[in-house]
Amino acid sequence: EYKGNTTPDTWKLFVACDQFNSGSDMLATDEEKIDLVRLNLRTAKVALEKTALLPASEYLRRTRQLIEIDQVWKSDYNLGLDFYSTAAEVEYSLGNFDLSKSLVNTVLEYSTCGTDSMRANFTMISSLGGQGKFDQALEFAIDLLQGMGEKFPKKPHAGNILKALLSTKL
Repeated sequence: EYKGNTTPDTWKLFVACDQFNSGSDMLATDEEKIDLVRLNLRTAKVALEKTALLPASEYLRRTRQLIEIDQVWKSDYNLGLDFYSTAAEVEYSLGNFDLSKSLVNTVLEYSTCGTDSMRANFTMISSLGGQGKFDQALEFAIDLLQGMGEKFPKKPHAGNILKALLSTKL
């Protein structure tokens, strides 16, 4: 698993990953494909550290073409979660909002608990805001918080705000 901190030799990672991607059609087993998913994710994260969004997107795109969604999630849940959350963030950052939304929806479909999907939910809220869809972003965030047990009045007024302030004991 990638932990960060690139070195002067990180270019070797990009070369190795490109070579494996070039021969990806020769991978015979799901295990080999999952290993390449890990390598592409690691390489994409190094690219992101260098703010190279397009190369990061390309490594993640190649991976999505390589293997079925179910295979990643069934083989290694945390890898699927990290991979699809990272891909959603990258595509949002590039302004590919529809693709980002699709990737977020994949995370929401396969994640097993609310905390696992928080990164993807944050990406969705940011994406909606980035598109100027502030009402939808707010609605999405409120629905998310209500799903976590927070209560919001349907029509907030000054009394609601005062009550909330007093309950925090300012």
